[in-house]
Amino acid sequence: MKRFFIFIFSITEGFCFTFSQSVDQAYLIDEKSNELINKTNFISEFETISNIKISKHTPQMLYNLEILCRIWGFFKYYHPAVTAGKYNWDAELFRMIPLMLDAQDDIARNEILLQWVDKMGTTVVAKKIKRQKNTNIYPDLEWIEEIEVLGEQLSHRLKIIKNGLRNESFSYYFSLKYGFQNEMHYPAMQFDDDGLRLLALFRYWNMIQYYFPYRHIMDKNWNEIIGEFIPVFLDVSNEHDYKLALMLLIAQTCDSHATSVYPEFIHKKNVFPYNFSFIEGQMIVTKCLNERLSISSDLKIGDIVIGIEHLSIEKIIEEKTPYISASNHATLLRDLGLNFTETKLVNFHIIRENDTISTDITSFPSVFQQQKKACRLLSSDIGYIYPENFDIETMTEIKILFANTKGIIIDLRCYPSSYAWDLEQYLLPEPKSYIKFSLPDIEYPGMFRFTEPKKNPVRKNRDFYKGKIIIVVNEYTQSMAETMVMAFQVAPYVKVIGSQTSGTNGDVLSINLPGNINTQISGIGVYYPDNRATQRVGISIDEEIKPTIRGIIEGRDELLERAIYLIENE
Repeated sequence: MKRFFIFIFSITEGFCFTFSQSVDQAYLIDEKSNELINKTNFISEFETISNIKISKHTPQMLYNLEILCRIWGFFKYYHPAVTAGKYNWDAELFRMIPLMLDAQDDIARNEILLQWVDKMGTTVVAKKIKRQKNTNIYPDLEWIEEIEVLGEQLSHRLKIIKNGLRNESFSYYFSLKYGFQNEMHYPAMQFDDDGLRLLALFRYWNMIQYYFPYRHIMDKNWNEIIGEFIPVFLDVSNEHDYKLALMLLIAQTCDSHATSVYPEFIHKKNVFPYNFSFIEGQMIVTKCLNERLSISSDLKIGDIVIGIEHLSIEKIIEEKTPYISASNHATLLRDLGLNFTETKLVNFHIIRENDTISTDITSFPSVFQQQKKACRLLSSDIGYIYPENFDIETMTEIKILFANTKGIIIDLRCYPSSYAWDLEQYLLPEPKSYIKFSLPDIEYPGMFRFTEPKKNPVRKNRDFYKGKIIIVVNEYTQSMAETMVMAFQVAPYVKVIGSQTSGTNGDVLSINLPGNINTQISGIGVYYPDNRATQRVGISIDEEIKPTIRGIIEGRDELLERAIYLIENE
């Protein structure tokens, strides 16, 4: 959702205030010099390896590591000495892990952690976390109150840090301007390095804990994930299994922005010259992408695919689902990658007119398909817009081509070009509130606050388009496309039809993990002005309509047909 990137990440510019370890004075420092200072201080014995090997683990060890993960992450984003960049925080973790493994019980563990906390220095108690009307979600810090787990002294020290004085605009590991930052990539990682694998888990878990705006609407309680995944990450020892463990972890976010760290696991090197969609609960051949390449294959539009090679479609879905981060079920089915394969010839099992057929389908390294025009007339009265192929000249063409039409269909079953934002000025007579955000709070990590509703950035316009506007959506309507629907929905005479959109909205944050692995998550919350959510549920739809198998066999686009009917008859 790049449109709002500047709005979100231009909050802090130029100089930042940071605090010394004792928090008794502040000093002025810009981001460049801060980076240089910390690079000098961050040299350690753990530049490429952690030197940690765990041959076997006990329940006590696992629990100790879980507590360490929580406190290490809490310090990373809350302790003023760490947020000022005074420590190589990865190295601190590698020094603490062996101590946690050696602690024989909770009392011994808490004593070690207490000594570590005291070494970090105390903080000035400022104030308790502010509770304001515009707060969307609060930091999840109830665990530091658990005296029966942490002991009274350790719990007390953590509460002081929670309520301590912190910089309101600068944190070494997270920036409102750049997102997550200053994280080491460990490109030469040895995948049997237990410490680096734990670092990947601890880093990611705490990033979600403190800076994911949709932490509260995941399928599972995020607090349960860390204990579940520590043994998973300890029990892998090669690159393949490490990446699968990361995929399992990332999938817990239920965020379709959370890209795969192992794309070749889903998207193989070859592709079939067909599109497949799940319609009426079945995997259907919906489109031939290239007539020339499909000549050698016996698949027809409307065929029901019941199996690929020796696996049923149900079994394939079952096996792939745990590794895919999807905001909702429609998006999960979209992202299964069933049109990709490793092999040239693949056996498909299909149903066609009540007959079960087994046929070999040829795949190709790439499949060229003809591009749709950005705009065209469906009839003298109806214009059609496909925003994916918008360019700098399209808006001028639309104004001329659609001047005398009764209505326009905007087909957002695609990812739009940024030039398609030009439609706002064409569709709206004046600015209207259509969106609000939930933004992270660096002073209180884990807290997200609502902004005031934002209006379309358009001028008053008497010459706005006065015909009907039908917007068509489905599971391919994601991120910026969803935001675009929200922006256009407030125009006069607009109706949105189709099926559930991706439910994946907000600027993305990039995440770097050991092994030079990159992924991302949604970084800001996106809501309607009346606080209705968009994440996971999708954009508000006026009329739900889905394609049918019969319609596909007959070569009809039933959503487009309905859009035409609404313009002509209502």
